[in-house]
Amino acid sequence: MKFIIQLICTTTIIFGLLTESCTASLQEKQFPVDTLANETAKFLLGSETRLFAERQKLPKYLEHKKIMKAGLNIAKPGLKKIKTWLSDKNDLKDSELHCLFYPFSGPDFLYADVFFPDKEKYILFGLEKIGKLPDFKNFSDTLLFGYLENLRNSLQYANNNGYFVTRQMNEFFTNENLDGTIHLLYSYLAQTSHTISSSRFVVVDFNGNISTDYGFSDQSKQTKGVEIQFFKPGDKQLKTLYYFKVDVSDFQLNLHPEFISFLNQQNNISTYLKSASYLLQYPEFSILKNYILKHSEVILQDDSGVKYSELKTNFDVKLYGKYSRTIKQFSERFQPDLKKDCDSLGQNLPFLLGYNKWHNESILMSATVKKETDSEKNKVVSNKTKTINTKHANSVRFKVQIGTIENRRNKEKYLKVFPDAEIYTDNGMLKLTVGNEIQYENCLQIKQEARKKGFTDAFIVAFENGKRIPVETALERSKNQN
Repeated sequence: MKFIIQLICTTTIIFGLLTESCTASLQEKQFPVDTLANETAKFLLGSETRLFAERQKLPKYLEHKKIMKAGLNIAKPGLKKIKTWLSDKNDLKDSELHCLFYPFSGPDFLYADVFFPDKEKYILFGLEKIGKLPDFKNFSDTLLFGYLENLRNSLQYANNNGYFVTRQMNEFFTNENLDGTIHLLYSYLAQTSHTISSSRFVVVDFNGNISTDYGFSDQSKQTKGVEIQFFKPGDKQLKTLYYFKVDVSDFQLNLHPEFISFLNQQNNISTYLKSASYLLQYPEFSILKNYILKHSEVILQDDSGVKYSELKTNFDVKLYGKYSRTIKQFSERFQPDLKKDCDSLGQNLPFLLGYNKWHNESILMSATVKKETDSEKNKVVSNKTKTINTKHANSVRFKVQIGTIENRRNKEKYLKVFPDAEIYTDNGMLKLTVGNEIQYENCLQIKQEARKKGFTDAFIVAFENGKRIPVETALERSKNQN
């Protein structure tokens, strides 16, 4: 009897220990882990792994580890200063804004994470290729250590200066094995102490929906990307990082509107713009700029993002840092009104970041959407009423052209699909359009619908007072009109 009691007690203790161990294990492995992806990321960074443990003992890998650590040490003080500076910037910490949009980022997850560590979704894109990770286990030592050297070289400029240069990155990515941003994204995820839960290549369909791309190729004309899910210990849910290789000039977005359709599915957006080549200040990038201004609740940028004078129109803007010039390459983008308002600040940022780091100064603008007062809301309602009852003397409209006909009797096949199609004459030809939109972006969906219904050559045209004008001209006049 005594033996049975002891056995029961012992079993109870063992069961308790097993339960406790399992519970701890479950807490530690809160989300599934992609072991190969996660070990690869740590291997690239120079951290210990199980999968590659033997090769990590080799002298050349130990040299890689030492150089990578030195590179991290170069960036570390600046990153620490940024975190300290952010500690009281409550306007950038809105817990309701779950998505970060980072245009022209290249593979720069590092600064996306340091400025916005609490986002659930990160959308990055650039012109740099995506690439594929090689099978390191089948690499010869010569190939492996050549690859790691190329990886270090591709990270060096960003570690020193805080931004990537697309031309340089594309030169690095001509390498057969280091062929795109995915290599650097993995390295940054490991550097920021994240664990990779899953990774897959994705393609964006005509409606902006994401699906797995089983036949991934960087050469495809479709909008493609990589989706990486990751977490840190203590995170309550998985986070998602997207990187897309996409040209977002107006011309290309007109040809491939699926990317804007994907963006239109996102809600509660913050936007970050750094070292963005001032592209949003050119009329050729109006579609993306208008999307950012319309959908962002918060924008954090340097002077290379949306023009300061335009940003102030619909946002409350706080300025931080010093601004006295631009680098020589972008001298025509200097903004005198920004300099005037910055001169009163009297001090630089505690860290240097962006193009003007070369002039030993940095500028950041924190913009939040203006909150309307009751009187302003009433004014908007009043203005909308006037818009309904009166026509603008200088009204720009965007439409979708779906076809050309020889005479009006040939329009039946179009009217069966689009009963409201209109006809206009251009160079003696009769042409049919659908839609009559003030905003260019509204025509993108109409164009998609037209192409789905068989009008595969449908495209957007613009009119002013009933006369057709170039779309680029209409975008500029529409901006001024608004």
